[in-house]
Amino acid sequence: MSDTARHPSLLQYWSIRYFLIISISVAILIASAMFIIRTAATHQQTRSLEAMARDVAFLAADNGGTLPKSPTMHNMLESMVRQHGLSGRPILYILESDGSIRQQHPSDPPDGTRQFGPMLIEMLTGSPHVLEFETDASDFPYMVAVQPMLHESTITGYLLYFEKKQTRLKDLFTSSPRFILLCTLLLIGWGIVYYMTRGLVKPVGDVARAAKQVVAGSYDICINTAYKEAEFYKLTHSFNEMTNRLARLEALRSQLLAGITKEMKTPVTTIRSLVQAVKNGEVTGEEADAYLEASLEESYRFQKMIEKLLEFNRYIAGGVSVARESCDLDKLLTEIIDRWKLAQHDKKLKVVQETASDRDDWQTWIDPARVEQVLINLLNNARDAMPSKGTVRVLLKHESDNFLIQVQDTGRGISQEKSDDMFELFYRGSDNTTREHGLGIGLPFSRLIARSLGGDLVLSDGTPGRTTFTLILSSDHIQHTSI
Repeated sequence: MSDTARHPSLLQYWSIRYFLIISISVAILIASAMFIIRTAATHQQTRSLEAMARDVAFLAADNGGTLPKSPTMHNMLESMVRQHGLSGRPILYILESDGSIRQQHPSDPPDGTRQFGPMLIEMLTGSPHVLEFETDASDFPYMVAVQPMLHESTITGYLLYFEKKQTRLKDLFTSSPRFILLCTLLLIGWGIVYYMTRGLVKPVGDVARAAKQVVAGSYDICINTAYKEAEFYKLTHSFNEMTNRLARLEALRSQLLAGITKEMKTPVTTIRSLVQAVKNGEVTGEEADAYLEASLEESYRFQKMIEKLLEFNRYIAGGVSVARESCDLDKLLTEIIDRWKLAQHDKKLKVVQETASDRDDWQTWIDPARVEQVLINLLNNARDAMPSKGTVRVLLKHESDNFLIQVQDTGRGISQEKSDDMFELFYRGSDNTTREHGLGIGLPFSRLIARSLGGDLVLSDGTPGRTTFTLILSSDHIQHTSI
């Protein structure tokens, strides 16, 4: 079974869960509302029944213990029902103190209301109260208000007033229009959630489909970034930047493979030609010795290329070893620059070293050999950027608890497009692809060293005439006490 089959889509996963959440929430709200409504209705009905039974009992007491038998009695009771907020026709019994029926109204009350005999003990307690009374003849229970009838503080009988118990919850589910309305509202809610979830899922789906194309090796992709949500805009914009970067790197890889092949093929071809000329006797004597000497030099250069590649691969795999010792950065830079200038006797270069005056103590724990490796590479790059003549400035300063060593040249500069690839492995730039030296590992290797020292190497400025690389060294290793 594939991963896609095991995992539901984001739209399916969340829309179903949103629907369940809405359904459960609506059910809880309905249940809570109906419980409150039912409780309030029961409480209101109880108070109304107590008041109705009390008023009817007073009316009966004034008439000698029974209701007057007159044509207007029914109308009067109906008026009292409306006055107390009750519903249905009035149903009442006047009982003797022993529970026998003295009078009933109407003359033909519902059969179920006559089955109160088993509850006489609960009814005839001597105090007014309301009971719930279920009958076999009715689907709804009755509420019964019991009111003692007094004469000179003596109970002479009881008045029972019946009314069906008011309920709303059962009506809700037995009423088809209401049930249909509830289901319709749930479906509309789910449709809204589905539509909104679909809008949220679309950018994620676009990125997922585009990612599959990237996995397949296609980088010519551009996802729509016209989203109002900041997160979706950042996601799609970053993905487009990533694919553009991968496309550039893929093109660069092909270019670099050809460049490296040519770079390593050149000394092999030269050595072969020189040795072949000597072997065939095309040159003799001192000229043959010169050919062999040139072959040795080419083989040495080829060997250095291999060593650099192996060394870089070793550092990539196991990291750069660092041996820290206490040294003065200002003096260290002076020594490195002096040694480098000795090897540049044939170049018309001016090297200027500057140290910030806001600090006197440049003592720190660092690996001088590693710092020299980085600085020599930066100085060589600055020299190559100025083929005829120019000025190289080396600045030492301290900012935000970091030592900054900046190497600035007056060369041709670095464009923004090239600056994005400067630290890519084997990148040599368009101006270096035709040269017969350089593998394009100097800057990546230098950055690897800088990060192993707890810092970094960045291109601070690529403007023509002031291209600046900055070596950042953390000052966390400054020695404040002897160790």
